[in-house]
Amino acid sequence: MRRYRNSLCKFYWYHWDTSDQYILFNKASGQTHYLSKFAVDLLDLLRIEWLGFPELFERLSSLYDDFEPDIEIKGYLQETLEDLESFGLIDS
Repeated sequence: MRRYRNSLCKFYWYHWDTSDQYILFNKASGQTHYLSKFAVDLLDLLRIEWLGFPELFERLSSLYDDFEPDIEIKGYLQETLEDLESFGLIDS
């Protein structure tokens, strides 16, 4: 399944310098979301083009040192993508 960042969303971000946590306000929905750095990186990758798991793994490995697509990472990626989709931030 390929995913892409929802083009109808307009994002406003807040990031604490001492944390890897982000607050995202989606003007289109009026909702605020608390996101990890990993989720923010996924949104940034999906901003450019539709990507499936293989492409996401390839691009994430260039962002993170020692990134290995093991079963734990695959599960975390799937869970994060499902969360982003349920928030209306990405489409599949």
